[in-house]
Amino acid sequence: MALLLAMVLLRVATYNVHSCRGLDLRMKPDRIARVIQDSRADVVALEEVRAGQAQSIAEKLGFNFVFGTADVLGGYEFGNAILTRFPIAAHENYPIGIPNREQRACLRADIDVPGMAAPIHIFAVHLGLGHRERQEQVARLLKIAGPEGILLGDFNEFTNGKVNRALVAVLKRSPKRTYPGLLPLFGLDRIYVDDRFTIRSQRLTRSWTALFASDHVPLSAEISVAGAAPNAQSDKEK
Repeated sequence: MALLLAMVLLRVATYNVHSCRGLDLRMKPDRIARVIQDSRADVVALEEVRAGQAQSIAEKLGFNFVFGTADVLGGYEFGNAILTRFPIAAHENYPIGIPNREQRACLRADIDVPGMAAPIHIFAVHLGLGHRERQEQVARLLKIAGPEGILLGDFNEFTNGKVNRALVAVLKRSPKRTYPGLLPLFGLDRIYVDDRFTIRSQRLTRSWTALFASDHVPLSAEISVAGAAPNAQSDKEK
């Protein structure tokens, strides 16, 4: 007898918030929160965010969050964050920086998504500016993330170069141009998923607020995945 699995829909997004400093040079976490709200994301990865800003944005949205420090710049902890409307079961931050360069990190959060028998692994990453730097970082990233979960971030690769080729060897990606926000020409911000997931659609949030809130705009995707069987889910709830 075939086992019927429920289909779970999830909207994820990645957003480089540029320390919440917009094109008007004003630093406004509340504005970033409004843009995320417009994206209707269930899970969002933030890059170039300060620890206090991530907390402020999450509180404004009523989301859970985790923050992972990549470096300390100007006296502020600076790195990646994962915000979600769902519970976070566990998290870990992995340094992937190269000596004598701005430090980088990959943040993992395990999200308890309704309808799933096990948490979904979400990874948020921001790779370096140098070509060789990114090659070393993606090798480390693959050991951390592997072909399992959803990988979100700013990969700082202006073409579909070696970083993308290394990742699509084990993960799926649907490309879209995201940067600069006013006139997107390059696909720096990316969403990769493992074979369990189907990317149903992608969109950029390009409201007037989004165009001024950061030099990037959020890239979101609606994805589907087979969830727990109904009887397995009910057993878990008992």
